[in-house]
This record gives sequence, C-alpha cells and structure tokens, in this order.
Amino acid sequence: MLNQQVDLASTSGREQLVMDVILECCEVLQVFQESLTSLAKTEETAYASNRDEAKPGLIEYLIAFVNNQSRSSEFTLQLVERIKRDVRGHAALIVEKRLTEVEEGIPLRLFSLQVVCAVGFRNVAKAGLASIRAIVFMDVTSFLEGCFTPKWYTETLVENTVATFEVLHV
Repeated sequence: MLNQQVDLASTSGREQLVMDVILECCEVLQVFQESLTSLAKTEETAYASNRDEAKPGLIEYLIAFVNNQSRSSEFTLQLVERIKRDVRGHAALIVEKRLTEVEEGIPLRLFSLQVVCAVGFRNVAKAGLASIRAIVFMDVTSFLEGCFTPKWYTETLVENTVATFEVLHV
C-alpha cells in the first residue's frame, strides 16, 4: 500500500505532493508501530492477569510477531531506497534531507521515514521480546523461588525450570 501511494505521488510530477505522501507514510507507520507495541503489552498483561486461562500458542505467536517486525523493517528500508532513487530535482534534495536527518522542531509524528524504519520496527520487536521474556519468567518464577527453600530437597525445581525453557525454545 505504501508503494502504491508513493508511485501515485511520483507520477504526478508535484514535488510537494511527494513530500506530503512521504510524511503521511511516516505518520501512518508510527501509529501502526505504536498499536503493535501496545498489542504485545496487552497480550503480556492478559497472560499475567489470568495464566490458567491463557490461550495456547501465545509464545509462538509472539515469536512470529517479533520476526514479522524484522521483515517490516526490511520492506520499509527498501521503500526508502526506492524513494531516494526515484525522486529527482529539488524534491530529491528535500527527500534526502528528510530521510537522513531528524531536524529540531519537527514533531515526533513527522520524523523521517529512515528513523521510523530503522528504530520504530526495532522498538516494536523489542517490546515483543520483552513480553516473551516476561511470560517465560512468570512461568518459572515459582520454580526459581523454590530453589532457596526446603522444596529444593524434595521437588524437581531445576528440572521443571529447564523443561520450561526447552518447551518454549527460549
């Protein structure tokens, strides 16, 4: 969809339209990334509030979620390179400046597409990884706490902890 918008704007021959489309893409990507970050945190919170009724496959879902952010980052970086290649004239200078610099005074929602791509999707992936880490450690906390009590002598705490990590492939 981003490619189509940039293509349409580029064929118009209007530099300002190209700039407006690029800035709108930045804004849309940031809103999308914020919603994805919120989704990862929501899944973690839902799991923490009611672990017994958690949906199966949550960890696998979050792993796919994190991997998808890497693909999204690669795609948008390819789009940035295409924009740099396709835009000519005065607009090329403006686009290059916008794509490589974060200027003072520009609201956060108007950061360059380069920053949105490089940092935004990486931050979403980090949020997903943090949720995975939190969920895994919620599962093993009772085992680890038991290691410092007399349960250590009678229960298989270490084996349960190792088995949890093996099952989750973490």
